[in-house]
Amino acid sequence: MDRLFPELYYFTTKHWLDFARTSRDPIMIHLLIVHFFDLYRKYAVHEQGQPIRIVPHWKRHAQLLAKGNGAVPFRSQAALLLGIHAHVRFDLAEAIILVWRSYRERYDRNPDLGLLRSMIYGEQSDLVFRKALQGFLQGREVRTQVSARVLAVLASRLEHLWLPVLKRLREEAWREAMTSIRTGAPIRRMEPVQGA
Repeated sequence: MDRLFPELYYFTTKHWLDFARTSRDPIMIHLLIVHFFDLYRKYAVHEQGQPIRIVPHWKRHAQLLAKGNGAVPFRSQAALLLGIHAHVRFDLAEAIILVWRSYRERYDRNPDLGLLRSMIYGEQSDLVFRKALQGFLQGREVRTQVSARVLAVLASRLEHLWLPVLKRLREEAWREAMTSIRTGAPIRRMEPVQGA
């Protein structure tokens, strides 16, 4: 797999863990992080020695990565965006349901979904994403020789575009999760397909 998505994932997770330390219910965030990462590994990470199985919502990401560096201009960046879309829109819905179930099992009561929703959508989540992007861009500077300051200014100027897109993806995931919880109907992603 390409390095961009895992690197961004690292910084995002790091800042969500920082946020968990000050939240009203850090267990919910920790459960979300664990379930979210497990879904990423299950759906998008190819382990050596295992057959390649890509689920449909991750397929375009995998196809771009399989084309090689020179085949598609900005391939890595496009694959990064497709990976973000797959993970935030689809995997997050399943992770929210898993948080709800595991919290109930652990505490024998429903989690405060209003609180979880405020964590996912609130000002703190925007701050988490800003800090994650800043850390990610500083790491890119070392590899690309492009100034992190230049990239950070560009990201900041485009914040009015990318932050609402991330929020919309989270809202769609939330709606899907709440429908599943309310109706008891599990989310069924299509069976994994072989290869990219």
